[in-house]
Amino acid sequence: MTAKSWKKGARLHGFVLRDEQRVEAIDATARLFEHEKTGAKLLQLANRDPNKVFAVSFKTLPQDDTGLTHILEHSVLCGSRKYPVKQPFKEMLKGSLSTYLNALTFSDKTVYPVASRNWRDFLNLVSVYVDAVFFPNIHKTPEIFLQEGWHYALSAPSDPLTISGVVYNEMKGVYSSPDSLLGRTAKTILYPDTPYGFDSGGNPDRIPDLSLAQFLTYHRTHYHPSNSYFYLYGDGELEEVLRLLQEEALVSFGKQVLTHRSLVQPPFSFPVEKTVAYPAASTAGRTMYSASYAVGEATDPLQMLMLTLMAYVLFHSPASPLKQALLDAGVGKVVSGQIDPSMRKPMFSVFVKHAESGALDLFRRVLTDTLRRLAEGGIDPDLLHAGINWLEVTLREPDQGGPAGLTYLFKVMSSWLHGGDPLAHLRHDKTLSALRAHVQKGGGEQWIQKNLLDNHHAAFLTLEPSVTLAEERERQHRQKLARIKDTLSAADIKRLIEQTQRLQARQQAADPAEALACLPLLSLNELPAHPEPIPLEQTAVQGVPVLFTPHDTKGIHYLQLSFDTKAVPEEHFPYIALLAYVLGKMGTKRYTYGQLSNAVHLLTGGLQCKVQTYQQTQSAPKVATVFHVNVKLLSHQWPALPDLLHEILSLTRFTDQGRLLQLIREFKAQRETLLLRSGHQFAVMRLASSLSDKGRCDERLHGIGLHRFLSRLEREFAQRADEIAERLQQTARLIFRRDALTVHRVAAEGEAGEHLPRFLEQWVPTLGMEADAPQVHQQAHRLVNHKQYEAFFGPGRVQYVAKGGGLFTAGGRYEGRWMVLKTLLETEYLWNRIRVRGGAYGAMCSLSRTGALAFVSYRDPNLTETLQVYQEIPAYLRRLNPSQEEWHRLLIGTLRKLDPARSASQKGEVALMRHFSGITEEMVREEWAQVLRTNVNDVRELAPVVEAVLKEGAACVIGGEGKIKAHADLFDRIEPLT
Repeated sequence: MTAKSWKKGARLHGFVLRDEQRVEAIDATARLFEHEKTGAKLLQLANRDPNKVFAVSFKTLPQDDTGLTHILEHSVLCGSRKYPVKQPFKEMLKGSLSTYLNALTFSDKTVYPVASRNWRDFLNLVSVYVDAVFFPNIHKTPEIFLQEGWHYALSAPSDPLTISGVVYNEMKGVYSSPDSLLGRTAKTILYPDTPYGFDSGGNPDRIPDLSLAQFLTYHRTHYHPSNSYFYLYGDGELEEVLRLLQEEALVSFGKQVLTHRSLVQPPFSFPVEKTVAYPAASTAGRTMYSASYAVGEATDPLQMLMLTLMAYVLFHSPASPLKQALLDAGVGKVVSGQIDPSMRKPMFSVFVKHAESGALDLFRRVLTDTLRRLAEGGIDPDLLHAGINWLEVTLREPDQGGPAGLTYLFKVMSSWLHGGDPLAHLRHDKTLSALRAHVQKGGGEQWIQKNLLDNHHAAFLTLEPSVTLAEERERQHRQKLARIKDTLSAADIKRLIEQTQRLQARQQAADPAEALACLPLLSLNELPAHPEPIPLEQTAVQGVPVLFTPHDTKGIHYLQLSFDTKAVPEEHFPYIALLAYVLGKMGTKRYTYGQLSNAVHLLTGGLQCKVQTYQQTQSAPKVATVFHVNVKLLSHQWPALPDLLHEILSLTRFTDQGRLLQLIREFKAQRETLLLRSGHQFAVMRLASSLSDKGRCDERLHGIGLHRFLSRLEREFAQRADEIAERLQQTARLIFRRDALTVHRVAAEGEAGEHLPRFLEQWVPTLGMEADAPQVHQQAHRLVNHKQYEAFFGPGRVQYVAKGGGLFTAGGRYEGRWMVLKTLLETEYLWNRIRVRGGAYGAMCSLSRTGALAFVSYRDPNLTETLQVYQEIPAYLRRLNPSQEEWHRLLIGTLRKLDPARSASQKGEVALMRHFSGITEEMVREEWAQVLRTNVNDVRELAPVVEAVLKEGAACVIGGEGKIKAHADLFDRIEPLT
């Protein structure tokens, strides 16, 4: 049966077509099916996108704080009926061309999405995921629960009892982040009588309360087709997927009735208040406050767009009057917020951070007074229209954070899960028109009055820092485990040791060859001959190098204005990063900073500055630090751009000391949040700073060095305000010169190309020249060798452990086989040793063309054990002896990483990176060919180089104070993280 002949009521492989509609906003035909036997629901969004997405989702409401739904998400991907290997997820990461492969636990659902551009690979992924969720091995292999969830570990009767588990250690890391704790706690106190009142991820103190029996019962009842939502997006063949679902899964089930708890929290009669302590390194200025409100309906598209718009108006925009009022009143140093539109009754939260204790009343008073003034006196129309324009561009580019089909999936589920129209949030063109009309009639002011001022369903949270809490909790944890061990009989201890041994034996055992052979695998002739090319055409206009990457951009023009920063002297180098943050957020000659923010979103689709460092190939190690001004434009917005850019780049008023100090504090707070959430990235950056000029620049512009710089500026601002402003002004004059400029445009072929010459003709003359810049002594950014073992400690309960060195100094050179080694280590050795056996959430191998090679763990309970795992890599490589099929799978996984699916703007960024790094299309294709030619011996031969890297390299650990200080003898230097 062809698509053209389908009519409402058509039957296909057990499914009945209930409805078919055209959704013009996303250029797709939507078909809604129901499986007759089980009641399973399926939505297809058929269009021409080759990056196909499949997902199966379940309504999974937490019943407590044990993280059951999160542990289940991990565990079903650890082997199944048809694919009885220990880690099918890992094997498909290694052996497929997937463009997305993950599983996600939300507050009310669990989602299993996959994506691929290769049709047979896509079907393979669907088959593996469907078998995993419906027929997992968890019911016959209890060690899966012990490994992924939690378990008591005991190797000998005299050893102390410990707890480990992948999710357990992951959530210890999550609960170490105050920002994460703020949002999670706000949600639990706002919806106390619903499943939202529990943490679906799991509180690490409560995770050990979960039993295996509870875990298995929940899977049997909730992972059933009657509770499922299937989703299919892209240009795939629908019938083939329906047949697969029917034959491989649904035929085995009947219909089941599952009653869920209500997700609707009865409204509060009055707002609630709560104070919670959190571990911190210091208390001064470390209190946090939040005001959270239950607002709107997740199934209503206009309300949800309104929610997003008001988040922009009230805290995302630099022009936000609420944000500024809280800062001006001195409530705190940083104001932000978040929304969660996926919950049945969405949450709207305003956060104040870096505040003093006892300021809750001031926070509430300023918040209420400002909201009342906006509701009664009106919101700036320019701010509202700027927000709507920002929304329009955002809705046009759904593939910025992953495949477009994934973005649409989350929009679908936020209504579908709650019994609403699954297409409601996809018709955003009509909703946007309705939003404009609603705002024109005072909808913004009405929203504030109804949802914030008159809404008693609100919660006010205070997070108070404690310097002793981390140590107290750790002591209580050890004492609790000691008491538990004291209650165990000799037989109990024997059983626990045997359980630990069985788990370790399973973790160390290799999958049988016949089990691995069950996994689907593409043949070599089904692989692309080369990666997708990213074209880059080069010309010159007005004497300026102009680059062009043609791509379908859905009417958006991506313009990248790139300035070489080589004229900036060494001592001013970190000011480049600060300049990138403050530009567009400070006032100019003609605009206040609020007016400028509105102008940016009224006259463009958005403007962003960022700094990146590029290094040429190893034969010519030239380093360039480039300042990018990235602008999104619709065709009609080009004429206003020259004046706007001149205003921002040449006429910014850095002398507004109050605003500058606010931005320094805000920037510092953002970096601090990243340090606590993504310590692995900062540990690797710190390592690389001793290995190459690029690494050193990156550390000073983005790493711990930048955080130290910002902390120093904030501390010394009162004495140095004029100097800081002058240095920013001087840095801008040194950078924004026409002789330092390269222009790059990404747009559809032949689309509005005539705008660029006119733009350059008007704008380029406003830029300075080298002769106009202040005369400074140019210094090379010389490499300073500080290879050492460093540690940075904080109140966290997990570590990020990095070790590495220079590839080139160890006698190696960058080539395709190193990428194979990276895939091998990440999906085999490091995965098994650090994640599976060590209990860390993850481990990675970092490798760049500059020669920086590093190994790093993520949310790791260990330290010395992980360093030892790295030391044993060379021995692992020397004894490497995979089967032909395992090697074939490894090569496919490597190619997947070399050619990911990219959005239009991402392709533009890659094209520009290659331009400044001297990477040609021929080099990219040669690396692809080298990967395909790599054999086992080629990787074995890398063992001596890795050995030399580890011997001569350095280490950096970011982690908990207790763990680091217990191993102080390992390190040359130990410092507080923040």
